[in-house]
Amino acid sequence: EIMKSETNFDKIHSCHDYIVKNYSYDETKGSSDVYNMLLTGQGTCMAYTGLFDYVMKQCGIEATTAKSEQLNHIWNVVKLDGEYYNIDVTWDDPIGGVAFSTSHKYLLKSDYYFDLHKHEGKESNADCTSTLYDSYKWSDEGILTQVEDVDDVFEYLTATMPAIFIISVISIIIIVISIIITSIKKRKRGINNPYY
Repeated sequence: EIMKSETNFDKIHSCHDYIVKNYSYDETKGSSDVYNMLLTGQGTCMAYTGLFDYVMKQCGIEATTAKSEQLNHIWNVVKLDGEYYNIDVTWDDPIGGVAFSTSHKYLLKSDYYFDLHKHEGKESNADCTSTLYDSYKWSDEGILTQVEDVDDVFEYLTATMPAIFIISVISIIIIVISIIITSIKKRKRGINNPYY
């Protein structure tokens, strides 16, 4: 499926999505190697990173890893069109829930983007300076793809359509308050009216 992809960009995208869709995070932290992940369908960040790295190398794509002692976490770095990019397949795979579609929040991102999105303390022999895909819109990604909790919904909506979102929220609040006030007024009239 991955090898049918025409470009290295497509191979990276296909491999990322395949792993996210077909494997899940091992919350017991018992499966940290690729072999066990393939057997059980579950793994930790070490297994996700190892599997992605192995498939990339089978596809002829230069790949390495990055780690953060601070986060006790590891992720991938790939070379695409002469530039290095971070990829965190683990963090794109939702834990304990079902995604609306595959997230690409941590696919082909710069060091700057990763620093802004909780990947502090990176140690790697590759610097990811290109920001080409930092705000890339993936065609197979829905509006709620990157939503993991309520805070992320607001973050996503305010980032993509701030004015419309704020106006919509204010309008909803005004409508709800109007309904409550109308209901209270009707109830008061009913109490004072013996024919109600």
